[in-house]
Amino acid sequence: MRKRNTSTRKALTLVLMTVAIMGASLPSLARPPLREVIQFSDQAELEDCGVSIAWQIEGEEVMAMFTRGVDQLAYFQLHAEGSQSFTNLATDKRMTIDFSFRDKDQKVVDNGDGTLTISVLGTVNTTLNDNDGKVVRRVAGSAQFQVLVDHNGTPQDPFDDEFITDLGFVREHSGLDQFVGADFCDDLLSLTG
Repeated sequence: MRKRNTSTRKALTLVLMTVAIMGASLPSLARPPLREVIQFSDQAELEDCGVSIAWQIEGEEVMAMFTRGVDQLAYFQLHAEGSQSFTNLATDKRMTIDFSFRDKDQKVVDNGDGTLTISVLGTVNTTLNDNDGKVVRRVAGSAQFQVLVDHNGTPQDPFDDEFITDLGFVREHSGLDQFVGADFCDDLLSLTG
């Protein structure tokens, strides 16, 4: 007859119970407590750069909030993408700007004085396209910045926070930026004229 090792059995039971409890709570940890999707569109006829244009925008924005850490502080993530078009009504030629950007809280620190320092990573990929859809210029890259907010005595409730100040870049934009020095009117007139 085999002798049972009760300490091993207790340890195994404890591990299995922990896994069962964690397994039951994992779906709630994996889902964000808040997720909002907004689809947007607008259009207008207007005068810009000395020409009459039909302007149109459409896209989608997805915002999610998660809580992290021992203090259960809120972390936000925003992703937006879409397209703007500018059609010269005299020539019926169009230029478009396709955009995609994401802001994601990397670190939230409770400063202990009623404020939170939030470090954010922002990424962007935007293209300017001619009438045939060919990319004329692009900006793609990322930057990190920080903001300071007053948490109004409730660090776990981000909905009553008040923005205090932009603390600036931790890391300035790195990547490709062909929009530097570009002029919107010059682009509009050369691409749609």
